[in-house]
Amino acid sequence: MTDKIAPALTPEEWATNLSFARGGDLSVANAAVGDTAEEKHFIAALNLYKQDFGFTREDVKDLGWAMHFLVTDESDQSQRNLKAWFVSLTARIEALLPPETPDVR
Repeated sequence: MTDKIAPALTPEEWATNLSFARGGDLSVANAAVGDTAEEKHFIAALNLYKQDFGFTREDVKDLGWAMHFLVTDESDQSQRNLKAWFVSLTARIEALLPPETPDVR
């Protein structure tokens, strides 16, 4: 996959919506979401934030390390496919995470 996956929320949107993500009533936000992929991406990120089953920056780093150790021969097509999978998965997870230093209000 060569297309860059856009973050679910901009840094400004994270700052505005963190109160919901920190335990506010997400049912209101869920009900207000439309049917577009962008809107679903937005609410998925908020729903996963700080959940035990959510993703973290540490997960992104761990995937990078795993790729580094498991992809050892990029001249091999299966190794290139594995690397592409790691890059894609990492990008999809990272798109659901807030910025490294969100403007928390």
